[in-house]
Amino acid sequence: MLKVGVVGLGDISQIHIHAIQQNPKAQLIAVCDEDESLKNKAPHSNFYNNLNSMLDSEKLDCVHVCLPHHLHVSATTTCVEKGIHVLQEKPLAVNAKEGLELVTLQRQFPEIKIGICFQNRYNDTFQTLKNIVRSGQYGEVIGVKGLVTWFRPESYYTEKPWRGQMAYAGGGVLINQSIHTLDLMQLLCGNVTSIKGTVSQLLDYDIE
Repeated sequence: MLKVGVVGLGDISQIHIHAIQQNPKAQLIAVCDEDESLKNKAPHSNFYNNLNSMLDSEKLDCVHVCLPHHLHVSATTTCVEKGIHVLQEKPLAVNAKEGLELVTLQRQFPEIKIGICFQNRYNDTFQTLKNIVRSGQYGEVIGVKGLVTWFRPESYYTEKPWRGQMAYAGGGVLINQSIHTLDLMQLLCGNVTSIKGTVSQLLDYDIE
């Protein structure tokens, strides 16, 4: 039975908590958030308002990191250095430099696993597409195009202001929503070798 903790009790944490509670091989032992008013989101687990306190007080096998993007690297590093596996919400980090820090961390602690949550890899439709591509039955893939047409109202940013600030989010829809599509495209077609792009805002939201 895996003893699991969750740090960060924002919106996405509820999906993680539900999945842990539904898994017969896992037990939610503790949760952590600096906002104590959120402790009722996991009423049958021990609540902490400091990550180090949770890790020092509980014997955890794994921690789910459900924090804002800019805290992913620091929280994951804290867990790994204490010998605790991590399932981290995407993105890996807010930029390439921080991402490489986690790659170095993984090499320093090869026995500790760092997983990143890209759940769309397990969608039935993508699994079917992946099998078709790998079979080669229709020939070699020579091109791929991804379109992400999700919508987020302005309240998505005003209710959680960090989402609209580069220092905290690391980018806009590319890092927050389209990252799933970018992940799937690379799984199907291999690593990106070059890139060019433009940055713009289509909606008149008060964000960077």
